[in-house]
Amino acid sequence: MVLTFEKIRDIHRAEKESKKLEKLPDNIMQETAEYVERKQRIKQKTSTDIYELENIKNTVKDLFECRERKILNLALYSVRTGMPVENLTKEEEKLFYNVVSVLKTFREDFLDKLGQPAAMIQFGKEKDENSKKKESPEPREEDTKVPERTQTQKERKIKILQDIPEFVGTDLKSYSLKKNDIISVDEKIEKLLIKKGLAEAID
Repeated sequence: MVLTFEKIRDIHRAEKESKKLEKLPDNIMQETAEYVERKQRIKQKTSTDIYELENIKNTVKDLFECRERKILNLALYSVRTGMPVENLTKEEEKLFYNVVSVLKTFREDFLDKLGQPAAMIQFGKEKDENSKKKESPEPREEDTKVPERTQTQKERKIKILQDIPEFVGTDLKSYSLKKNDIISVDEKIEKLLIKKGLAEAID
């Protein structure tokens, strides 16, 4: 199939009108580049050639910016649900998986700061008054070790031992926990809260 100005406009229109990521023809980026190159090689350009060349550049730019916005939203959705994404081009797959990787790393690093409530808000900067306080001795390993779940073990509940400022967990849910709250959370969050001495398991 030879790519034409009309075909590119149809692809652009379909993408703009759909909330989902539309499936593009194979090698669309290469064919678009070749189409633009053919138009640019024309020595004696007519007004129609000039019009098409300028409009095709703007149309393609808007098409892929529209897809970029959808890909960013899909990356967030995929991190939260684990669901696969369809209709990505080969070039877009690189963007998608890079964004997913960054989101996962950010969430995990953010959650690791739960042991320092001020750091959760200030991204690692502790309040001055906290830095003056004498640090408590590190808990013994046997006190902080979290029992591993077995396949038949039901999800345990935990009791919150102190107020914890609002944070976003690895499951992308927002949590604002108060002392004596009894909740069930994702296993990673549960283990980290217990390890940091912020919660205890309830048998």
